[in-house]
Amino acid sequence: MVNLYDSLVDANGFEIKGRTRLFIAASDIQSDGTINTFKAGSSTIIDVSGLLFIVDDYLIEQIDKVRVDGRTLKLKDGQVLDEPPKSDTQLQMEELQRQMLALQQQQALESETTN
Repeated sequence: MVNLYDSLVDANGFEIKGRTRLFIAASDIQSDGTINTFKAGSSTIIDVSGLLFIVDDYLIEQIDKVRVDGRTLKLKDGQVLDEPPKSDTQLQMEELQRQMLALQQQQALESETTN
């Protein structure tokens, strides 16, 4: 699956690490969606018409595995993106986020039953 995002920054205005801009000029998209050339980077300058995506930075080195489909990106048939391994810190943060969400849901249920 190709992850597409709305922003390079979080709600507090801080840069989200691991994301970058991907620009594909309209003239660089073949009829089957294959991408001929592209520009990537958080400071990419756009000077022609085309498509701008915010993607995971590891996608850039695997751009040959994706194609343009309308106004989105999709994996080519049979392709899988190789995601970089997550650090122990990242894994711990994800687990804490899951626990926090579960606690928030539990708290909401408790509030509903007491009202």
